[in-house]
Amino acid sequence: MAKKRKSENTGLDEVEKTMYTTFCGAANSLSQ
Repeated sequence: MAKKRKSENTGLDEVEKTMYTTFCGAANSLSQ
């Protein structure tokens, strides 16, 4: 069941990864 859930969330993981990267980039810009 966990494996099925993982495969279903693959697309979501990609979106979260992109958002996380963007957020980190913005945070770094603000801190500097």
